[in-house]
Amino acid sequence: MHNEQTQVQIERVEQAMVKLSVRPSRKICEAMRGLVEEAQHEIEEQDAKGPILDLVIVAGMQRIEHYEIAAYGTGVALAKALGEKEVADLLSETLEEEKQTDLKLTEVTQKAIIPEALAGEQEEGDGRRGGGRSGGRRKAA
Repeated sequence: MHNEQTQVQIERVEQAMVKLSVRPSRKICEAMRGLVEEAQHEIEEQDAKGPILDLVIVAGMQRIEHYEIAAYGTGVALAKALGEKEVADLLSETLEEEKQTDLKLTEVTQKAIIPEALAGEQEEGDGRRGGGRSGGRRKAA
């Protein structure tokens, strides 16, 4: 589903560019590449499996979503400032989809992954290694 959504989003950006008389081209975004590489690196560094690894994966996904939200938000604001309502509408659709994806990731994290990680910590005590920057260990007060 996400791949299909991404393809539709690409088509919207291309439509917006045509409306602005800008020639669409495929350019690699170095910032996005850096976010993806950082996420891959953090995943590879994890000793932990299960919910701790899931937290690391979701954190990487959310950083990417937040970058996309910022980019589309800026695009919408610029299109509105230029009086390009159709372009703003196209980009707003994608912006809303990105926000919904971020909310879903947050919901899954809060309702499922974090409780599972905390339950695993309580069961395993201090012997568990969280690894990386995920903050996987949490001691009871």
